[in-house]
This record gives sequence, C-alpha cells and structure tokens, in this order.
Amino acid sequence: MAVYGDLTAQQKALVDNWQSNLRALLGELGRVKWNCDLLTAQYNQEINTLSLTGDIPNNGGLAGASVEEAYTQLQTWQSYLSTFVSTLGTSGHIDQYTSAAGPDNIVG
Repeated sequence: MAVYGDLTAQQKALVDNWQSNLRALLGELGRVKWNCDLLTAQYNQEINTLSLTGDIPNNGGLAGASVEEAYTQLQTWQSYLSTFVSTLGTSGHIDQYTSAAGPDNIVG
C-alpha cells in the first residue's frame, strides 16, 4: 500500500484530480437533495391538490424535451425524487456530502 507522500508527482496529480471531482460530485448530490426537497414540497402543497388529469404542455423551454406529457408521467418523475431522497438523501448522506464539499456548497 502506498502513502500519498511516497507517490510521484504524476500519481499525486491523479489522486488530487479524482478527489476534487469526487468532492464536487458529492456537493452536487447535496444540492440535488436540497432541490428535490423544495420541488417535492411544492408538489405536495400546491400541485397534487389540483387533481390534474390528461396532458400538460411543456412550457418549461427545455430544448429537446417532449412537447407535452401525460400528467401521470410527470407524477412518475416526481416519484423518482422521493426515491432519490429516501436512498441518497438521508441525514447520514447529507453529513457526508457536507464533510466532502463544505456546508455552503450543498445548499441550492
């Protein structure tokens, strides 16, 4: 097993690059969790109460996205957020994201 101090400059650069990318991605996961919470709250408090059915036009302006989508499909996508939060958004995960990226870097 190698100790970081014994690595060559090239090997250290590889480790440093990997660590930097890992920390950035963990910070991104923290921000995704934050945004999932916000969007889920909006869905639960505002959208779900409307009892929508049928197709809804895509007025979000995302290039390449479908022109309209069945509300049931949108609900399926919303459920993905709950799955993400329940599996990768626990308090233990958030603690790790915070440790990796710093507390100011995981808030949306």
